[in-house]
Amino acid sequence: MDSIDFLVIGCGVVGLAIGRALSNKNSSVFVVDQENSFGHHTSSRNSEVIHAGIYYQENSLKALHCVNGKKLLYEYCDKFKIPHRKLGKLIVACNKDDVDELDSIKNRAEKNGVDDLKFISHQELNKMEPNIQGTAALLSPSSGVVDSHVLMQSLIGEIENNQGSVVFNTKVSRIEKNSDYFEVVINDSEKIKVKNIINAAGLGAVDIAKSIVGINLKKIPNYYFNKGHYFYLKYSSEKIFSHLVYPVIAKSKTNNMGTILGIHVTIDTENQVKFGPDMEWIDEIDYTFDESKKDKFYESISHYFPSIKKEDLIPGYTGIRPKIYSKNEPAKDFYIQDETEHNTTGLINLFGIESPGLTSSLSIGNKIVEYFY
Repeated sequence: MDSIDFLVIGCGVVGLAIGRALSNKNSSVFVVDQENSFGHHTSSRNSEVIHAGIYYQENSLKALHCVNGKKLLYEYCDKFKIPHRKLGKLIVACNKDDVDELDSIKNRAEKNGVDDLKFISHQELNKMEPNIQGTAALLSPSSGVVDSHVLMQSLIGEIENNQGSVVFNTKVSRIEKNSDYFEVVINDSEKIKVKNIINAAGLGAVDIAKSIVGINLKKIPNYYFNKGHYFYLKYSSEKIFSHLVYPVIAKSKTNNMGTILGIHVTIDTENQVKFGPDMEWIDEIDYTFDESKKDKFYESISHYFPSIKKEDLIPGYTGIRPKIYSKNEPAKDFYIQDETEHNTTGLINLFGIESPGLTSSLSIGNKIVEYFY
């Protein structure tokens, strides 16, 4: 491996989508990851929801890539037979005080180009989801879920079919820009020459950026880790829920990039119900599951699913969001940093690709290609 045209760092769903898009144009594409498999972190530890683009600030990258990415993702899933379900999502007002917030959510969604939301009355809600307690709701018919593992496998298959490569156990230790190429040190020893680098390392993106010799460190954002827990429902969803269910959160808990979504209901492609995630700010990557959170989960869920019993909740898994803002700061948009900001030709850094990163992945991949072609 003497010289390559594109090195994508990170084998999560966004890195693989970028690699796939680039490999459609150029076979000299390597997607690498320090782990021994793909999607080891955020991409395999999330809700697997295909978001509609409802909550994000108008004209933000989150809104633009989510709305476009949703369309691309459904088309991709249909074409390549990726397990997915367009279940629809109910945004539920649990009491009369929450009903006005449904109008605000619908208005924000329409500004983002999401024009298929429908108001659902109390009576309609009872018919659609008899186990849910709510005053009214919004139906988002285009929301759904996808098997992210199979999706990532498919993206790898496309890259390899295009003569690109996906390589694990490959840690990028140091990057230095020379006149017309990067010298990249991998696994602390081997050196390769690379024309272009896309840093899509997720939770490790800031560390990768800091390993670039001579980069302006003031241009690299701080990273903050936000942990979320998921509990499973111990029995099948088939007779319990038929939609994703998101409770309305009060305006006091919203921010400029969208709503803090609270403990919601998702159903995977095999009818497993998940509740979560919560939000916990942590100092380092740690996936330990805190079973003591069951009490708070039960209290939150019982507001809209009153028949649930605490013993129905069983520990699931945790995931970590790569945020570029702290607990006390307003939420920030995706940050796709090109040479106009860091003055390094051929380098693109992706920071803060949290939700809706999965939904946005194919759209982001196409956008990265536009920087080079």
